Amino acid sequence: MEDKIITTAAPTASERKSLRLMIFIGVFAVGFFLYSMLQRSNISYFPLYVLLMITLFYYVFKFLHEWYHYFSISYHPPPAATRSYTVDIFTTFCAGEPFDMLEETLTAMQKIRYPHTSWCCDEADDPQVKALCARLGVQHVTRTIKKDAKAGNINNALQYATGEICLVLDPDHVPVPGIIDEIIGYFEDPGIGFVQIVQAYYNQTETMVAKGAAQQTYQFYGPVMMTMNTYGTAQAIGANCTFRRAALDSIGGHASGLAEDMHTAMQMHAKGWRSVYHPAILTRGLVPATMSSYYKQQLKWSRGTWELFLMVFPKLFSKFTWRQRLHYFTLPFHYLSGLIFLINFLIPVVSLCTGYIPLQMDILSFMLAAFPLFCMGMFIRHYVQKWVAEETERGFHVVGGILQIGTWWIHSVGLVYTLFRKKVPYIPTPKNDHDSLPLRLSMPNILVALISFAAIVYGFWHDYTPYTVFMAVLAFMQIVFMVFIFSISGYVRENSKLNHIATKIKEKNGLIIRTHGFVRKYSVPLSIAVIIFFVFGYIEKQRLPAYLPKPLPQLQVFYRGNSIGGEEPATEAATRLLPAMLRNDISIVSMMVAHNADGSSLPDTAAIKKISASGALPLLQWSISANPARQGDTATLQAIAAGQFDSSIYKLARHLADLQQPIFFQPMIPVPLSDSDVAVTQRTRTQYLQAWQQLHSLFAAAGANQVIWVWSIPPTDSIAQYFPGSAMADWAAVQF
Repeated sequence: MEDKIITTAAPTASERKSLRLMIFIGVFAVGFFLYSMLQRSNISYFPLYVLLMITLFYYVFKFLHEWYHYFSISYHPPPAATRSYTVDIFTTFCAGEPFDMLEETLTAMQKIRYPHTSWCCDEADDPQVKALCARLGVQHVTRTIKKDAKAGNINNALQYATGEICLVLDPDHVPVPGIIDEIIGYFEDPGIGFVQIVQAYYNQTETMVAKGAAQQTYQFYGPVMMTMNTYGTAQAIGANCTFRRAALDSIGGHASGLAEDMHTAMQMHAKGWRSVYHPAILTRGLVPATMSSYYKQQLKWSRGTWELFLMVFPKLFSKFTWRQRLHYFTLPFHYLSGLIFLINFLIPVVSLCTGYIPLQMDILSFMLAAFPLFCMGMFIRHYVQKWVAEETERGFHVVGGILQIGTWWIHSVGLVYTLFRKKVPYIPTPKNDHDSLPLRLSMPNILVALISFAAIVYGFWHDYTPYTVFMAVLAFMQIVFMVFIFSISGYVRENSKLNHIATKIKEKNGLIIRTHGFVRKYSVPLSIAVIIFFVFGYIEKQRLPAYLPKPLPQLQVFYRGNSIGGEEPATEAATRLLPAMLRNDISIVSMMVAHNADGSSLPDTAAIKKISASGALPLLQWSISANPARQGDTATLQAIAAGQFDSSIYKLARHLADLQQPIFFQPMIPVPLSDSDVAVTQRTRTQYLQAWQQLHSLFAAAGANQVIWVWSIPPTDSIAQYFPGSAMADWAAVQF
């Protein structure tokens, strides 16, 4: 452990103004996003919509919770101490923890410059530890009645200690010599109950688990805790917290529980004691380096935090300030993320397997709603990393995010255990755990990956639409996340190809680092640019014509259609067939109309109205041929492009415009295809494009702006003759 002390600079007035401006823009983005998502017209399949909205509200809550903290970020250096204090410094030891780790910590404790007494609270009553304490001059204390885990161990030592100030260190956290000098001045204020410092680590690059676990703490042990100074809610953490002995005595010593640090802070705040966060790295310790130790830690924290929320918070509620009430009410919802991620897993799987989708929104509308919020979340989070202790702790924290996703079932189990009052033993986070995670504990994530893969296969097997592709992409991302979690759980050999690829990726992250630096540096102008772009895009969106009708409840991913007509008049066929079609979830009803040169053959208006009134959409398949006896020539294309049918086509277009309703329109224009003569095929494609452009211009001139154009590979009189595989692929590539 280096003696160097790293202290975060206090935010300037201009930095606070910039941050608040960004937060105001972010709140505006939140409001517009929720307004857009809550429109009734966006609801597709209601159960999936409800699940989606639950997750979206949770993420919005997370944004607002963060921004609430950042709004009043502050740091007030301690005043100079006017007198000397008696100080006790405690650390604990449990059977099985590394001896050399304890030796390093005790040695560092004895090197602390401020006069103090060091204590080793030895749960194992280990002779080797006794000898170490005797050699270093550390007070050794143990107990025979072991209750309340770590809190009880500290409280036992407090019976013998007499200092006015008590610093509690975990056995893996190595302090710098000046740790007490840095924070002792805060206790000049008699109302300060405890002072918390940054929790930093020296093994965060050891494994991907260690990296991810550390990344999850950077924002909290920085800008979030700095704001808690302002709100009187600075949180006590199990390590590196310095207490006023009188404050501890006023609540009967360290409070017990799986989250004993949070419980202790709650009891002190309820007694009226205030807390301070000092943003300086004065110790470095260990973060869980294996999935096994990480899971144990997260289960303990989840179960302990929910226990405090349900059993302690209601009892202390009336004794808190309103800021503290809000703080202790919202803090446990971090561990609700497990259930939220489960819902996120289910949405694409259910959609792919059933064909239902949660939202009925076009891509442009969704992007206009979500893009500003996504950007502001990223910009604000990067901007406040000015107050993360070290440059190496700043970035996108992707590994930490994926690791949290993979912990969904652990956090969920913590909540379930709380509701059913199932106890979880207090197990110190393992300090020397090098074992791979038992395979059974990876089964929840393996099942998520397998079910997602099966849903993708099933979805594509039954239909292939843009919605299917979008949901498949979401499901595939779930697979990628779960594979990543599996790969860092101890099953993959260090010399494996997967680890080799991961190493190469880490070595070539320069672009990511530069991007992060750019976003952090220009967060404020980027925020302003995003909101300007959004407002402009929203205004332009309102000018677009409304081609599509309101979403129909039957229209999901897998569209079902049928046709009417033939020899029977369209109106009669619609009257007879529509009830049965609707019972079978038919969403699109097609009818064929043959073009007549004088324009006398027009679609049956009554049949179209009847189809629309039934809740389906009409599809008009319009066939045209300059010479019905010669389906294989290009006469029809040339005639349309040359304007020979303009009068009759315009009459048809006016007829459709007068309907004043959406209608699918599919021109059925026969053309010749050749698999041997490339020049013929290319020329025909050009003529086909010209014919379509002429059709579209006539419909536009007629005001038929609610026509939804349907393109398909041109029909011929013989599929086998005119649609060989390569020719079909060639035509499929036509773009208009």
